[in-house]
Amino acid sequence: MRRLDFAIRTRALLGDSELCGDLGLGQEENGIYTFVLLDVLGHGKEAHQLALTANDFINRNINEDAVSLIKELHQQLYGSRGLVMAVVKVDAQNEIMWYSGIGNITARTYGMTGKSLVFKDGIIGNGEIWPVLTRNRFQYGDVLILQSDGVKEHFCIEDISLFLIQSPEIIADTIMKRYGTKFDDASCIVVKYLK
Repeated sequence: MRRLDFAIRTRALLGDSELCGDLGLGQEENGIYTFVLLDVLGHGKEAHQLALTANDFINRNINEDAVSLIKELHQQLYGSRGLVMAVVKVDAQNEIMWYSGIGNITARTYGMTGKSLVFKDGIIGNGEIWPVLTRNRFQYGDVLILQSDGVKEHFCIEDISLFLIQSPEIIADTIMKRYGTKFDDASCIVVKYLK
């Protein structure tokens, strides 16, 4: 059976993990993997508490499709400080992924299906949002990286070539160490397709 390996890293601007407004989630159920990366606006205790509230809601509704999950969370958090979020679901057996997101989460695949994942503008919990579902290939050897705006958007070519051969844990640690900014909470999810 084909499977995915993944690593999730978060780092609080203020050092204490209980002050981090970024949160990552990865789960597998019945061969479908779900990955969620969210970044609450701001940082500190209030941002962390909203991230935990969102996490509880996501865990209770994890089987929803990506667009429904985003829309329902938007309603649940309406009037809060808000957050940005990406949801990616992967069917490893059939080499397909579906994704949707709102806001400035950066996501890209590297490998045979190298592609930037594009999300809609907006803030979950504020104003109107218009998430869309996109389908793409995700196959053996591919690497998916999702990152918050606390991580610099572009990687050097030497690191990208190493991403294809390194474990998700090493890739995630490299991203946080070399590309994490000192001005915001930072987070990333690294997913690698294995045979």
